[in-house]
Amino acid sequence: MTCIISGGAPATKEILEFFNALGIPTLEGYGLTETTAPLTVNRFDRIKLGTVGTALPCVELKLAEDGEILAKGASVFKGYYRAEEATKEVFDEEGYFRTGDIGQLDSDGYVKITDRKKDIIVNSSGKNIAPQKIEAMLRTIPHVSQAVIFGDKKKTLVALLTLDEQAISDYGRNNGWHFVNFEQLSNLPELKKYLRKEIQARSNNLADYEKVRNFAILKHDFSIDGGELTASMKIRRNVVRDKYKKTIETLYKDDAEDTTFTTPAPGVATVV
Repeated sequence: MTCIISGGAPATKEILEFFNALGIPTLEGYGLTETTAPLTVNRFDRIKLGTVGTALPCVELKLAEDGEILAKGASVFKGYYRAEEATKEVFDEEGYFRTGDIGQLDSDGYVKITDRKKDIIVNSSGKNIAPQKIEAMLRTIPHVSQAVIFGDKKKTLVALLTLDEQAISDYGRNNGWHFVNFEQLSNLPELKKYLRKEIQARSNNLADYEKVRNFAILKHDFSIDGGELTASMKIRRNVVRDKYKKTIETLYKDDAEDTTFTTPAPGVATVV
């Protein structure tokens, strides 16, 4: 039987539904190098979209108090080579491996990954916010290619967005927007209104403290060469934060939702 196994990064529900509708079983799974790859996977006859499936027969899973996924089993490694202290840090007192991922375990044993433990944002009110689900929501907006949110120790969340330049340019021309280049397009009120509307429409299921209040459009996608992405295409959040520190600070100068900043940092178009 032909099938697709998806792992390494979350697949969107639309993509999973598309391939399954074609008759090609598309199964999300989850694992790490330290667990010899798979810990969980959806089954052909028991696919639950939005989850990474249930534990393999050789694996035992549980959640720590903070939601971190803990794993034990024959496929879990014994430790790092000649690194005793590092090994101690990743195993709890019962011998469970600390995956570093925050997740949920439903009544049927299906696992849902919600975020990386180290990426959790704690706002000024002490609320824990999982950025990846919000960033995934932002990437569902047509023409948004990448999104990273920030808000640690802050009252509200802000985001850095990158756009598919060709696609958004075509969209703008088709809708009668007037601009000469991408930089002009990035500052158009029409684009600001479009993005604001799309964000609001997708935020209905978010708590108020999880909603993005301000954002900036960057001129270029994040890249490995630029240092913002790892070799496996994961966002280096700290690098992005440091590289665009001035832009993020600008976004926090005014928390009013209907304010457009007119003095963006070089290389970005700052909008609300």
